[in-house]
Amino acid sequence: MTVLVTGSLAYDTLMTHEGKFQDSIIPGELDHLNVAFLIQHKEVEFGGCGGNIAYNLALLGEDVDLIGRAGRDFRDYEEWLLENGINTDHITIHEDTDTAVAYITTDSKLNQLTSFYPGAMGKETDGFFPNKSKDYSLAIIAPENTYWMEQAVGYCRDHMPFIFDPGQQMTALDADFLISAARSAKVLVVGDYEFDLMKKKTGMRATMLTSLCPTFIVTHGVKGSTIYHKGTVIEVGIAVPREVLDPTGCGDAYRAGLAAGMACRFDWELTGQIAATMGSFAVEAYGTQNHFFTLEEFNERLFANFGKRVNLEDGTQS
Repeated sequence: MTVLVTGSLAYDTLMTHEGKFQDSIIPGELDHLNVAFLIQHKEVEFGGCGGNIAYNLALLGEDVDLIGRAGRDFRDYEEWLLENGINTDHITIHEDTDTAVAYITTDSKLNQLTSFYPGAMGKETDGFFPNKSKDYSLAIIAPENTYWMEQAVGYCRDHMPFIFDPGQQMTALDADFLISAARSAKVLVVGDYEFDLMKKKTGMRATMLTSLCPTFIVTHGVKGSTIYHKGTVIEVGIAVPREVLDPTGCGDAYRAGLAAGMACRFDWELTGQIAATMGSFAVEAYGTQNHFFTLEEFNERLFANFGKRVNLEDGTQS
């Protein structure tokens, strides 16, 4: 079966600041912030949440249909996706604008500052969803234009189980919609900062939020993740990478691991460990789609960190 991924498609301009952001920010003076950071390294890479998740799923051998919106400059990116076995039939190309761009600066403490130009992602017309009769195992709804996130939730609610990841759009999405989407989803996944935003935005206590859907997952970066599943709490540690070059895209790799584990119907502890292992590979490369591994290498790391191996093709573990 195939995993349906809907989310942003963007070119990432990745920049490195060798100092610390906090050294340039005066506490209590945020109402007239005016700072500049020296950049020591810059690269332009393929990115966007949808593209990143699809790439990581393809690494795990999953069939992927990708939905998104891109601009007239998308040709090279589309060729890359096709080379990696990702179906791009459902990507709408808008010739009157450019593909979205994310400008991401990372400091020496792995803190990040991001600015985002939506480009074609801001379009609210000419998009479409695939044939409802196709056999999808599940879908991932990742951050993009809020209009299309709402359309995706409505579509998936009626046709397939889905993972809902509001991500960077947490502040832009309506509180009622967030609650409704969470209740319709099979899994809700947020970062710890987004979890705090969601509590503030909805006015709901943590215990109320974690009971919204069958499985609620909060990621904590280098501290691992917490899975709340039907009254049980599972703490998942990290898989240790060889080195940490760039944290950008780690969360998207983690989410791809979740989808792969769910597609195999593994238990939630193992699914979280697969996700953590995926994240460890992502941080070893500069950019979000420059890491690569064989399934044998993936299993070696999964075993080294969690004592398990999996066959993702037939959904078995050892």
